[in-house]
Amino acid sequence: MRKGITVLELLIATVLSLVVLAAVYSAYLTLFKSYKKEGTAITTQMESTIGLEVLRQDLEHAGYGISKDETNFPLEVFHLPKTPPNCQAPSVHLVIRSTYKTSDDDTQGWAVLSCNAGDVPHCLAYYNFPYCPRERAATEAVLLRPDGSFFPPQSPTKGGHPPTYFIVDDSGDRCSSTVSTLLAFPISGSGEWERCDNTIVPSCQNQFCNVIEYYLDEDSDAQSPYCEGTYVLKRRVDRREEPFLDCVGDFKVVYDWNGSLCDPSGQDPNLPACPVPSNATELRNNLKMVYVYLLLREGKEDKDFRFKYGTSFNVDGVTLNLPVNLDYYTKDGHDPLKFRWRVVKIAVKPMNLLRY
Repeated sequence: MRKGITVLELLIATVLSLVVLAAVYSAYLTLFKSYKKEGTAITTQMESTIGLEVLRQDLEHAGYGISKDETNFPLEVFHLPKTPPNCQAPSVHLVIRSTYKTSDDDTQGWAVLSCNAGDVPHCLAYYNFPYCPRERAATEAVLLRPDGSFFPPQSPTKGGHPPTYFIVDDSGDRCSSTVSTLLAFPISGSGEWERCDNTIVPSCQNQFCNVIEYYLDEDSDAQSPYCEGTYVLKRRVDRREEPFLDCVGDFKVVYDWNGSLCDPSGQDPNLPACPVPSNATELRNNLKMVYVYLLLREGKEDKDFRFKYGTSFNVDGVTLNLPVNLDYYTKDGHDPLKFRWRVVKIAVKPMNLLRY
């Protein structure tokens, strides 16, 4: 006769099955936690990659379409404490002036024009300049002479606009003098800069230009859910502010000033403060490179991990600090060293700081 399974054998098989299932479940949990951790890290990396390319282009075009007559600097860096009502975090502010906007195709063209006194300009060469093709669409633009000086209209004709730009059109502004070659840069926007303290000022003093400003903010409403305990890097264009990059712990800007690294904000204890230029020409002649350092947090809090560099550390002599003073750490009990932090550095040579 064939024997059946005894109770002891059944118990042994059950125990072995439970051991195998427990091992499989444990492996599944480990893989799932790793997947979630990597998923949030990859999301942060993708967002930072896209954002850094926009920041690089903005910096590269600092001074684009800006004349040598303009007294405001094409690039400024300063530090604001958390005192103005709308400046939500003590932060470095990076201010870029140009006629170029990465997010606006209408500003990314140019034209070479000629002009007779009392006449409208005529196209010699162009790229993405609406007036020059056959449609002859009116185009607002900044016109510069070959030596980089600003070329104003004879008298603004359409709507009495300020003489800080030119309306290029068959029935538009007339030339104030005869010039065989003019460089034209299309423009758009308000030409005004709204600071974080709500004051509104012209972006440029002597011509039309745009301001693009970067700074850190504690705006929790703009944060991704996995970025609590960090800052948002904001990008302000003219009078419009927008969240730009999440999960930022620190933001620093460094100049290569005629071959020497310096801190234009004067806040880094390990770097000398940059000389204060007396005019825009001095800035153009001495600024060789701009370096931006961003401290980014990746993934969620990990009790089994400890960030080995501490809450303050140096990279290339630049001091970077974890945001330990935020309520998320000081009041809610989270440990900033239980998160993974990554330093991103970009080096940009502003291509439009012409040396006149």
